Amino acid sequence: MSAAKNARLQAVGLTDHNTPQGIDGIQAAAVAEGLIVFPGVEVTVGGIHLLCLFDAHCGRDDVLVLLAQLGIKPADYDLHDTTASKSIVEAIEVATTAGAIVIAAHVNGPKGLLKELGGEERLKALRAPGLVAAELGVPLFDAPGWMEEAEVRSWFDGSKPEGRLALIGSSDSHGFEQAGRRFTWMKMTRLDAEGLRLALLDGADSLKIAGAADPRDPNLVHADYAIESISVSHAKHMGQKEPLTIEFNPWLNAIIGGRGTGKSTLVDLCRKTLRRDKELKEGEGSLRAAFERRMRVPANRSEEGLLRAETLVELIYRKDGESFVLSWDPQGSTTPIARLDSDERVPDAGDIRERFPVRIYSQKQLFDLAKDPDALLTVIDDSTEVQSAELERSRSEAEAKYLSLCAEVRALRTQVAELPARTATLADVRRKLALLERGGHAKTLNDYRVRRRQHAAWKSIRKLAGEAVEAVGLAADERLIVADLDLGQEAESDPTTASLKRAHEHMSVVVRDLRVTVLAEVEKARTAIAAVTSGPDARAWFTALETSDQEYKRVTQELTEEGISNPDQYRDLIQRAAALELELNQLEKLRLTAEERETQATESLERYRHLREQLTNERRQFATKTSGDLIQVEILGFAQSDGVEAFLRGTLGVDRFDGDIQALGKRIVSGPIQPFCFDGLDELVKDLRELIEEPGKPWPTNDKRFETLLRKIQPERIDRLALYLPADAVAVRFRDPHNGTKWQPLAQGSPGQQTAALLAFVLGYGQEPIILDQPEDDLDNTLIYQVLVQHLRRAKLTRQVIVVTHNPNIVVHGDAELVVSLEAVSDQTKIVFAGGLQEKKAREEICRVMEGGPEAFETRYRRVMLPGGRRDG
Repeated sequence: MSAAKNARLQAVGLTDHNTPQGIDGIQAAAVAEGLIVFPGVEVTVGGIHLLCLFDAHCGRDDVLVLLAQLGIKPADYDLHDTTASKSIVEAIEVATTAGAIVIAAHVNGPKGLLKELGGEERLKALRAPGLVAAELGVPLFDAPGWMEEAEVRSWFDGSKPEGRLALIGSSDSHGFEQAGRRFTWMKMTRLDAEGLRLALLDGADSLKIAGAADPRDPNLVHADYAIESISVSHAKHMGQKEPLTIEFNPWLNAIIGGRGTGKSTLVDLCRKTLRRDKELKEGEGSLRAAFERRMRVPANRSEEGLLRAETLVELIYRKDGESFVLSWDPQGSTTPIARLDSDERVPDAGDIRERFPVRIYSQKQLFDLAKDPDALLTVIDDSTEVQSAELERSRSEAEAKYLSLCAEVRALRTQVAELPARTATLADVRRKLALLERGGHAKTLNDYRVRRRQHAAWKSIRKLAGEAVEAVGLAADERLIVADLDLGQEAESDPTTASLKRAHEHMSVVVRDLRVTVLAEVEKARTAIAAVTSGPDARAWFTALETSDQEYKRVTQELTEEGISNPDQYRDLIQRAAALELELNQLEKLRLTAEERETQATESLERYRHLREQLTNERRQFATKTSGDLIQVEILGFAQSDGVEAFLRGTLGVDRFDGDIQALGKRIVSGPIQPFCFDGLDELVKDLRELIEEPGKPWPTNDKRFETLLRKIQPERIDRLALYLPADAVAVRFRDPHNGTKWQPLAQGSPGQQTAALLAFVLGYGQEPIILDQPEDDLDNTLIYQVLVQHLRRAKLTRQVIVVTHNPNIVVHGDAELVVSLEAVSDQTKIVFAGGLQEKKAREEICRVMEGGPEAFETRYRRVMLPGGRRDG
């Protein structure tokens, strides 16, 4: 049992060969390990091995009785060559009558039914009423004589006349190390013989063969997303004394109950908590308005509303192996998202709508979709395959970038507009400079300025040098003095002070000698400086300076005669020319930047449009993929152009001039037959920009006031005009499953036909949980079974389905894994039952709630099925 538990098994079948030995001890050990043991035996009948399993509460005595009935004596227990005295069909009947579940053992190998029997014997065995399953054995090593698995499956998958038979896998373990090497997941709400029998009778829908290589629980890996539970506290009609909590199954969940038991309220609360209320159509008298009236705290007793101020809804959502608590309350005070880390709630961020996908539909919502097929775009866009939210974010970014770049280009163009004027100014400055530089005047003037600047610097340096020398002399004269040493009268009688006096005298001599030396050096420096300032180098400089002054006076006289009164203007002109050249360089860079930004703006606009085209293509691919045998959805790209005039008025800010607005609209959209093209829009944007920039450009209109208005439009509005995108349209056709092969527009169908087609559509794609509120309304029972039930059975194989229903066909024929029955008790919603169809209570609740009870069901059956209301004795 420890080996079985380590293999992560939950239940085991104990079937030793022809013996009941060991059952009691193993059952006791199983209790300690928390495992369920189905006691049984493997018997040989006509050379074929059969497995006979009893309920977990049975034991060794039940096996002993069966062995006796099969003609196997105690002396022959545990002998492999012991065989029953019955034929295989008789043995199956005996075992079934004894309460055992009969399974053909290792049918693909030695002693297996398929391997050992052939012809009519094989067919008789396979058709035996009590044979409910066949075991697919595990070949030992490379043992010869085993059938191929594909061949084996062909005998049980319904492809042969013998029909379907459940095929299971087991380890056929004869040692600890073999436990769990192969096993079968079975859909059971209760681990007992009845649950086992029903799972086997359900066949492939309730069985999944697995092994040690992949022991994962299919309930946890069935879908990437699942709603694990919902808990409602302190609502008006539920959760008042204690929270109403429903634990969901990851497969098909059916919520049943009479009218007014709170089923649809639970759907509304799921919608609110998962932030899906905006999916409902808005407007007076709409589903959204009715929903908001229900999902509010009433101000008084007469006002509609199902909530209280303290209402709290918590929904646990499993996503990619992690669980999150999603919360909602009317006050908005609770933490919306918290990740479950063991028992701790860790607040998390994000948009619930984007992070936790779900589909929620009521029958009325589907009816609204049928009336407005274009509303299906919202459904399509919300699918994980289309990922419209990501595309819309990217498109919004491209739009913002385009508008920002357009504004930047205008600002740059405004600055660059100064370029011609600055170029002309620079030309004027250069003409004056040319005049000043003619005949060497510029060199003379420049030399003069250089000489005077150099001379001023020399005078400053000479002055500072003299001041420095004088400062040194003054400091030496005043500071190079040693103060007298006052030792006081007590020192005269102290012989130790004589050494201190001598030290002071020596210091005085050193400082006095330094003072004499420094003052002498200062005097020598004075003499040297005077010699430098009057020496030959200084005289040569003064000669050059005087020559420069004379040349300057001559040039000044000549320029004055030519009309330039201020020779210093040359320097200013040089500086002005340099500044203008720098400014022109900067303006040229701005011009190039403006061109670059204009290119980037065009690229951003193209990306904006491309992302919209990508969304259309994604929608088309999705529509093609999800269209089926009952419904065809076609995306008509950019087909909703009837709003172009409203777009023009809103964008341009024009509320009159109908004829002119219509003319602009025709330039954008040529007609309903022609596919939309951006050429007309781009040409219109170009013409409007030119109209604003060129006052003399004419505009074709009979009303000059409209032209005047256009000229005054802000450029930003023209930028936004280029962002026009007609919406996609949706064309939906359906085919009646009853009698037709002809495809018809959805609008021509009856409410039932429309609902059936849309249910086939919404159930035909996606892996996120889907919640349906009474989808059977408007459907007759034939449509419910042929369309809704069949699609539910397919959908639950890949996603979680939660359906609120009043129709037993959905629950029973849909093979709901979980049935939750609700009832209103003292004005409060209570859970009467929650469990699987294999439980008797579930079947009783379905009969009571959906059929009016056993008597009503039996009466209706007699009236419908038997002539004259006669009982079939």
